[in-house]
Amino acid sequence: ISGGQSGELEKNVARQIIDKLTQSYFYQVQKGLQGQAAEDIEADKADDAKAKFAEVKYLAENVFIPTAEKRNSLYELSGESSMVENINNGLSLQEEALADSNAEDFAVYKQVTDKSIYQSYYLASNSYAEKISKAVEEGNTEELAIMQAEGYGFLQAIKGSLAGGDEAAANELDSIFSLENDPSTIDADKVNSLYTKAIKGKATGYHEEAAEAVKSGDVAKAKVEAMEGNMFVKMLEVNVKNQLGEEKSQELFDLSQKWFEAISSEKA
Repeated sequence: ISGGQSGELEKNVARQIIDKLTQSYFYQVQKGLQGQAAEDIEADKADDAKAKFAEVKYLAENVFIPTAEKRNSLYELSGESSMVENINNGLSLQEEALADSNAEDFAVYKQVTDKSIYQSYYLASNSYAEKISKAVEEGNTEELAIMQAEGYGFLQAIKGSLAGGDEAAANELDSIFSLENDPSTIDADKVNSLYTKAIKGKATGYHEEAAEAVKSGDVAKAKVEAMEGNMFVKMLEVNVKNQLGEEKSQELFDLSQKWFEAISSEKA
């Protein structure tokens, strides 16, 4: 804000940083509310849980779904691949669990809601690297810093989480999108590769933890982590289809479903 007012930052660069960091802030608010609602269900505080979940739904409607709609359109995602559909599906399943005071299911389906929002932020940031690379190729360099600021802002929402999958990749992404870096040097393929590496690391980590949790008898934890791992796999759907084709990618997603069912049935 200060940079935009003083002229140190170009006004549209400042505007995008403010806008996208506000979106990042609301993503963290959503995560906090989800955790608190789950605790309220376990503590038999149904009204408190419902009040917090109503805030989550309000944020989804006004902040997350409009962002997801833009990326659905850009990456031509529909049906089971639609982030909007998956956010709404997650919210509906959570609401059913909330009505039944089922904390375990609420925690599982939270992953559908949360990771579908996460996917929209990842694809939003990734798309700005693609737009920058295309603009440089075409010689349109006027708005590179604006697009860089947008990519940077969306990354901030998920950077800490990505570091859990691959810290070096997350840090490199942060450096690439930093306004201190020349935006004309941003390589879309490299950005996509770094995101893929970190997200794949997240999926692998949760799948390993889910298997260990089943072996130790903590099925509730295992189900949450299996679903979380599956949602990180689903996050890479665009890349998986591009590299492996429709048939192999469907095989992967079918296997993910069988994996979750095996975890839920305690079949280590």
